[in-house]
Formats: sequence, structure tokens, C-alpha cells
Amino acid sequence: MDYRLKDACIEDKAFIYQTKCASIKKYVEAIWDWDETTQLKYFEEDFILPNFKVVWLDDKAIGYLETHENNELINITEIHIIPDAQGKGIGSRIISGVVLEAKERGKKVTLGCFKENDGAVRIYKRLGFQIVGETETHFVLEYNL
Repeated sequence: MDYRLKDACIEDKAFIYQTKCASIKKYVEAIWDWDETTQLKYFEEDFILPNFKVVWLDDKAIGYLETHENNELINITEIHIIPDAQGKGIGSRIISGVVLEAKERGKKVTLGCFKENDGAVRIYKRLGFQIVGETETHFVLEYNL
């Protein structure tokens, strides 16, 4: 199953927001309760177009990747795949690609994950990430180079 990552454009913004909501809503509801106005406000504040890539499979958008980078690291800020496309290894392959790029450039890779998202934590650990910190709600993980 070959996927493509394409730079996001402004027309992708609604898809990205809908995909994010579908992916995180149950965790947000359990911790803080879901307030659509607040979530949309946070999204608008954090939406920096050049940081986003849309994941395409054939001719369908199936998810997105958001990264932030500095001289020392690449942070996978968010990666979300729509439910119909999950379980096919696409997310794992995307993350492995980020790790490979980071290794080639001498950078570490970090990401965060809701503590309650056991499936994601298992995947990240299987891919070589270790928990290096935590907040009240999230684990902070780093790829062990």
C-alpha cells in the first residue's frame, strides 16, 4: 500500500481539523470535556500551514502529519490517520521515514501522546521510541538513536 505525503494547502484545513477531532475527541472528552469553540480556537492558533503534510492513498486524503523542527530535533507534533485507513502500517511507515530523515541529518525525534492512548504508545515503543517524560495527560517520547 503506497501512500504519498503532500504539502498541505489552505484547502486541506477543514480536512485536517475534522481528522484531528475524530482522532482525539474521546481523549479530550475524558480529560477536559469537549468544547468545540475552544478546540477550534486552539486549532486556529496552532495551524501553521508549512508544518503540515497530507497523507494520500491513491486519490484519497487519509490523514496528516504535522512536524516542528529546530537545529537539534524533529518533533512529530501530530500524526492522524482516518479510521478506515488505520491498521495498515501507514502511520508506522510515515514515522519510520521521519526517523530515517532525522538520523541522516543528525537530529533526534520526539513526539507526545495521550497517556490513555495505549495503542499508540505500543506502536511508538515498537518503533524504537522510549518514554522520557510526562505531563499530567501526556507521555513525551524520544527515538533512541
